[in-house]
Amino acid sequence: MTVENPTQGEVFSVRSYKQYSGTPWANTYEIRCTNDDATRNDLISAALAIVDAERNIHWTGVNFYRVVISTYQPDSRPYNPSAFTTIDTSFQGNVSLTGDVIPLSNCVFARFTADGGRSGKRFYRGCLAESDVGFGFKGHFILQARRNAIQAAIGVLAGNFAANFEMVLARGNPTPTNVRRVEFITIAEQTSHRKLDNRYFDMRMR
Repeated sequence: MTVENPTQGEVFSVRSYKQYSGTPWANTYEIRCTNDDATRNDLISAALAIVDAERNIHWTGVNFYRVVISTYQPDSRPYNPSAFTTIDTSFQGNVSLTGDVIPLSNCVFARFTADGGRSGKRFYRGCLAESDVGFGFKGHFILQARRNAIQAAIGVLAGNFAANFEMVLARGNPTPTNVRRVEFITIAEQTSHRKLDNRYFDMRMR
């Protein structure tokens, strides 16, 4: 298993690194190769397609500075440098702010739903301003127009979102024994509170 020669059925991890006002975080995805003709460039294109979708929901002040693509089991022994690749980027979010930002701890909550089993969870920081939310007895909720825009941007990642690759939910150790194709993605109305040091946004790297 290497990132140099993806094969049909192989699962890869894509981690997108971002920062805003000195605070870094990351989001992680699993994708599966659907064609033995896939190339390393196809894998990189799939990873960058994820970044492009994320950029369409993040403020312009959010800096996308790195993407790490790895095999499902990246920490091979003996060490195999072909198990992962790091791409340094210099992208910004595409959403212009129309008001004051709300804290990074208030996240957009997305459900990645497969055909059976539990949904996957994704939390997105740096996407909401005060003009995007209302406040109810349960906390912040995303106004419908903004939620529709986020839904359209992130929804494109469901299923075969890039040439020769599809979004999946993968479980198992050390190899994935349960891999489910993501059929659709939905954005929750309520925001989700996640501390800045929350484990989900773990920043550890090789």
